[in-house]
Amino acid sequence: MFDFKIDGSPEALTLGDETIFGEVMEKLSDRMKAEGKVITNIMVNEQSLSGGGQVDFYHFPLTKVETLELRTADPYKLANDALDSTYEHLLILQRVALETAEMFRMGDDIRANENYSQLVDGLRWLVKAVAALTGMLNIDIEEEFSGGKSIKHYQDEMLVPIFDQMYEVQKEEDWVGLADVLEYELVEALQKWEQMLPVFRRTYLEN
Repeated sequence: MFDFKIDGSPEALTLGDETIFGEVMEKLSDRMKAEGKVITNIMVNEQSLSGGGQVDFYHFPLTKVETLELRTADPYKLANDALDSTYEHLLILQRVALETAEMFRMGDDIRANENYSQLVDGLRWLVKAVAALTGMLNIDIEEEFSGGKSIKHYQDEMLVPIFDQMYEVQKEEDWVGLADVLEYELVEALQKWEQMLPVFRRTYLEN
């Protein structure tokens, strides 16, 4: 039997017929969830596992496990911190969108396209961050909470059509048209997201 710790403290671990590491982690994940915790780090034989490492270790034989340590956290604290970061990120995205639109209108296509690439990366980060938040809190993205709208609405009905429009206009190299989409449509959508996040916090993190 290997040494097992949670947040630095030795813990008892009762095993059944598990023979591989992945089966044990499934059991521990269920236990942490029941205790209202999320696992933030896993160390096997003093080696920290990333997301990819966890997949690689799934079939690792338990006979080769000498030590296993989990680091955990309160999901609501993590979610609050993540929400703060997301809110700040939204403000930055609005500023970058307006700056990029102005560059396109000024004919500064090279710098504008560099900014635009960063903006697109930032928008991808936004979508992933919200997906991580809803997953952490086990929120149904189709559940209505903000003026009868859901996270799915904010993503699929508000952002995705603008992303599609941005792609089409950029493909045509219509830089003035792209500037209009960024300034008048994307920024407006991001402002609605900005207004939505405090409602999200009150609904899911303060009740």
